[in-house]
Order: sequence, then C-alpha cells, then structure tokens
Amino acid sequence: MHELIISYPIESTVKLKAIIFCLTVSAFSSISEAVPYVLTPLGLTGPANTTDTDSLRHSTLVQANDAGQAIGDSDRYLVNTFAGINSWLYDGTSTIGLGLTNGEHMSTAGDQTSRAFGLNESGDVMGVSARYNGNSWLGNSAWLYDGSLTHHIGLIDAEHTRNDGFKQSDVDHMNDSGQVVGTSNRYDGSSTLGLSAWFYDGVTTKNIGFTGPDYTRGDGLKSSSVWDLNESGEVVGTSTRFAGDNGTIVWLYDGTNTVEVGLVNSEHVRPDGSRASFSAKLNEAGQVAGVSERYSPTGVELGYSSWLYSGGSTMNIGLSDAEFTRNDGFKSSAVHSMNEAGQVAGISIRFEGSSQTRGQVAWLYDGSSSVRVGLQDSDHILNGYEFSEVVALNENGRAIGTSTRLEIGQDLGESAWYFDGTSSVEIGLVGGVYTNDNGYSDSFPRLLNNAGQVTGESIRYDEFSQVIGIDSWLYDPTLGTTIPIKPIHGTNGFDFSSVQFLGEDGLVLGYYYPSPQFNLHERKAFLYSIDDGLWDLGSLVIGGLPANGWEKLSEAFYANSTGQIFGNGSVPDFGFGQMGYLLTPTVPEPSGVILALVAAIFASRIRVIRNS
Repeated sequence: MHELIISYPIESTVKLKAIIFCLTVSAFSSISEAVPYVLTPLGLTGPANTTDTDSLRHSTLVQANDAGQAIGDSDRYLVNTFAGINSWLYDGTSTIGLGLTNGEHMSTAGDQTSRAFGLNESGDVMGVSARYNGNSWLGNSAWLYDGSLTHHIGLIDAEHTRNDGFKQSDVDHMNDSGQVVGTSNRYDGSSTLGLSAWFYDGVTTKNIGFTGPDYTRGDGLKSSSVWDLNESGEVVGTSTRFAGDNGTIVWLYDGTNTVEVGLVNSEHVRPDGSRASFSAKLNEAGQVAGVSERYSPTGVELGYSSWLYSGGSTMNIGLSDAEFTRNDGFKSSAVHSMNEAGQVAGISIRFEGSSQTRGQVAWLYDGSSSVRVGLQDSDHILNGYEFSEVVALNENGRAIGTSTRLEIGQDLGESAWYFDGTSSVEIGLVGGVYTNDNGYSDSFPRLLNNAGQVTGESIRYDEFSQVIGIDSWLYDPTLGTTIPIKPIHGTNGFDFSSVQFLGEDGLVLGYYYPSPQFNLHERKAFLYSIDDGLWDLGSLVIGGLPANGWEKLSEAFYANSTGQIFGNGSVPDFGFGQMGYLLTPTVPEPSGVILALVAAIFASRIRVIRNS
C-alpha cells in the first residue's frame, strides 16, 4: 500500500476537522469536498462475459453523463476463449447489453462484437456492431439505442454494399436529440468507391454532402466525411472535388440544404477552378471555422488562410501582415479551436526574407481582430525566432498553450502559458527540481475550464539532471499561482501523475504511478481540490476497497454536477480483471460517517501537511 501526501493550507486543515466532527450539520453539495462515496461496479458480469476456469472479467467504462448514466464495453468469452466485445448501458439503476444481436451480427462460432461510442444527456447511445457471414467478418453496422429500441442506422442500400455482402458504416457524432452523423463505404462490385456522409434525423438516414458531377470521379468514386454536429441538427463536413486539379471543400448541412463554406475568392481558387478547404469546427450558432489553401495567379500553392463563416459570409482571420508573408507571397495559418461566441484560436507561420521561417505564433480571433497570444519575452524569442502552440480555448475567450524556451543552438523545453484576455502569463511548475542543470524545463497545459483554471504537467529532475517523474498541477487565475498536485514519491523518488478531468468547480481527477516502470497494476486514481487537497480516491470508498471486493481504482475521468465520479478499476475477485465504477457521494448516519472517514484515512495512511 502506498502512502499519499495531502497538502492543505491551514484553513483547509480546520475544514477537514469540521468535516470529521461536524457531519451532523453538514450537507455535501459538491464533490470538491472529500466526502465518503458508495461504490457501484459497472459492466456485464454474466456467463458470456466471464471465463470458466479463472472467472476473469474485463469491462471498460467509456463515457458518462450528467444524469448518472454510463456506457462501456465488456469482453465476451466462449468458455475460456475471447469471443468479441459486448457494449452496455448503465441507466442509473441496472446495466443492460446493447447492440445488434440478430443472426447477421453473430458468427457461426458464436463471436459477437458491439462497441458503444457515444452517450448523450438523454440517455441515447450510438455504436457499431460487427457483421458476419459464417465466421467471416463482413463489416460493421451502425446503430442507435433510444432508451427502449435499437435502430439500425447508416446507409445500407446497393450503392453501399460490396458484391460479397460486405457493408461498413461508422458513427461520428450524436446530439442530445438523438440525431447521429457518420459515414458508410461505397462500392462498385468488389471495388471501394469512397465514403458517403449521412445524417440520421431520428427516423431516417439521409445521404448528405456533395455528390454532383464536380464531386464524382470518372470511375464513379465519391467521398464525403463529417466533422461535427450541433444541437440544431446542423452538420459540417468535407467532400472531395474532382473538377480541375481535385481538392476538398467544406460544407454545412442545415437540415435541408448543403452549402459550401470557406474562402472562394481568386486568392483561394486555382485558375482551373479547383480549391481546397478543411479542418472545420462548428458551434451552436452555426458558425464554422476552417482553413482554405492559397494559390498564385498561375496556380502555385502558397499556404493556407484561416477563416470564420458566420451569418452567410466568410471572413479571413489569423495573422497575415508582412511579418507572416514570405517574399514570394506564401502565408500559412491553421485553426485549432472555436467557442460558442465565435472566437477562434490558431497559429500562423512567421517569415524572414525568401525562405527562412522565423517560427510560429499563436493567435486568438476575438470577434473583431486576431491578436498574438503566447510568451514573447527574452526567454522565448531569440534573434527574432519564436514558436508557440495553442492547446485549448474556453467560452470566455481565455486560451492556453505552449511556447518554446530558446538558447543559441538549442531549445530549452516548453513553457506553459495562460492568456487572460489581455496578456499571456507563464504557468506551470518552474525552477528548482523542474529545471535541470542545463536550464532545460518542460511544462504542458492540458485542460482549461470556463473559470480560467488550468491543469497540466511538468517534468521533474534529480540532482544529476535525470528525469525522475512528472508532476501534475493546477493554475488558478484568481490566486495567480500554480499549485502542485503531488502524490508521495515512490521508488527512488519517482512518481508520475496525470490529470484526466477538470470540473467547472475546480475539481481535479486523475491517476498516478508510484514507480518508473509505469506498471498498470500499480496505477491509482486521485481526487484534488484547492479547499480539500489531494486524496487517493479509493480511500474515500465507504468500508474500504477490499470490503467492496476491489483491489484499486486505477483512473477517474469524469464527474457530473450531482457529485458522481466515474472511472475504471481492478477487481481481484474477477481474476484481477477490470470493471468500470460509479462513486456516489453520500451522507450516512453521523457515527457511520465519522467511522468510515477516519477508517479510510488510516487505511490509506494519509498524512495531512500544513502549508505555511
């Protein structure tokens, strides 16, 4: 059993005592408090999902929603032989198997595979099931479970069926109305002739995207893909264009019509009429962001322009002045993310003279202009060279990313930054054990919430400049500081932690390894909040993990607004197999809470350290 340090400010230590001794008057309204949890295993546990000799079971929780529902996959066995995967839904009360299970979707030997890929807030599930002819695999069928029935969706007509009966449909996105978008393979006899993009509206599957003469090759090939779907049923995607010198265009389907979006002026269309746009983002307002290829008057490729489609018109965004233009006219920008306000984050390439690039600049389009973001001090600009990336953008126009630390002849790692709407500040863990003797350090931001809190990771070094772990951290803009999230050092001072979830209330969930072998059997989940510090998540289970038949909780990747936590863990009773889990916060009788919490603290050997 590994010991876990919990770091508290002084006032949080007082709060912990109040939790232990005053639970008779406390109400747990948020999982940011280290409250006791009831553990519910999730997954299929019947004979078809259990080996005969050692009772091995292996289930993986994939996604959960705010209603406390979850989806996942469980391995399927015939006696002791792996025989596919069964998808399932935990509906808040019980776990039910999902997928298409008729004769078309089971092999002669009894193999069966269904995978659940998406769960919405209404409890609808989308997924795919394998098709068979005898024991031969014949592709995948797409399906939607609407809470009572499983619907076979996708395109399955003659155009989308190979001459041996093979059909392949895949799901991509689903909204809360149960509408689904995906793709189906096209065929001509035994030959594959591209992809069709489709939209399931709750009743029928419609072929969307462009399919006219300009989008049909001489041999009949047509290919469209979907990128995103919003709650209004609008879809953004791409279609390959074969007129001229080929190319790819971005389109928006509004539920009735499919229209081209992107830049189509002379700068972005070759003399023969060909053009190329891609990398499309879609928000709830129907705005689309993407990039379009640029050309010279003679058709020479000259980079890419970033754009935003809004209200029926497309505007060129990104950085494109002289600093970002090569002397032959080459410019190149890319879109990374877009929020519901139509703000867009991306990058643009810098140039000096005829060919030499001067790095890459991160930018944010704020609705009226594109501004530079990222670190631009002497540590991150050398002889006019800089290199910044964007990682995430929130709904309030705050962004996170990385900037390369520079020294003559080499780079010195990556610095994490946070753009607060006005300027970019360095965040992450720096100096001391986070910088080696050569001045090299690496920090990476990962997640950003709408309050502007950021989680990330920083590499840690020993006195010999050797890497001895990676520490997670939380940056809080209100406090203006980066807070380490550090499980106790394991073997030879090594540990590794990674954040999987950041809630809007600042709750952090993740996992850590106490040894440099990254042994999955040792990985454990943690919970952190500023007020209540760091907890081994398994130590908060009422009665303890062994009494619940569990060895450990190995990851925690989602928490909903009711305080429930979801993840995966190890169950030794199942041949050291894996199960999904649900943790539900609870307030038992006062004496029970005190005993359970104190027992959990001692069981995990947690030490509370007061911070001065």
